[in-house]
Amino acid sequence: MRGVALINNVMYVVCRGSSIIRTYIADKLSPISKDIHVEGMTDPWDIVACRHDRHLYVLDRRPEWIWRVSTQNPSQYEQWLTLQTTGGITRMSLTSRHLLVTSSPRTLHQYNITDRRLLCEVPLPQFVRKLLHAVETARETFIVGHYGTEHSERQHAVSKHYSLSPYVVSITSQLAILILILIVMIMRDGENDNIDNITDIFLQPRNCAF
Repeated sequence: MRGVALINNVMYVVCRGSSIIRTYIADKLSPISKDIHVEGMTDPWDIVACRHDRHLYVLDRRPEWIWRVSTQNPSQYEQWLTLQTTGGITRMSLTSRHLLVTSSPRTLHQYNITDRRLLCEVPLPQFVRKLLHAVETARETFIVGHYGTEHSERQHAVSKHYSLSPYVVSITSQLAILILILIVMIMRDGENDNIDNITDIFLQPRNCAF
């Protein structure tokens, strides 16, 4: 067995090397006669369930992509997302808006569940030897289980990481470069009097989409 998910007292189970999602009544652990066959799924590694859209998301390791399967109409399934990471995918977790994927040795990948967009990638510190599992909290932080700490490479630990910090660094750097380019252009044109206005442009409130 590789993964378990639950929706409305129905338990969904995936096993290594099987294209079948097995179903059980959760409180009785009794099998349901209608298992789900996902044609093309070869090596399921993990499964999560979304109660809002009533879909299952199954991580397939060979090749690395995620299947989305309807629990209301199990014959409707698709290769929902192809994963492009430098390391092997290990686990997933799900909120109402975001899918969080962990890859070895130490990176978190956050996707928008509505449009499949990659929102951010969070590399963990080098002392983390292996990333075991991670979940996103309602406060947009990540709770991470990992092997290897700052004090011992053989120690298991649970840590909190802030999801917004990569954005802050990235956005600040881009704005700094853009401002520098504009200053150089204005100085080259001999319009030095307008330099003071550049910061005013960027300090005005505006709506930004990332």
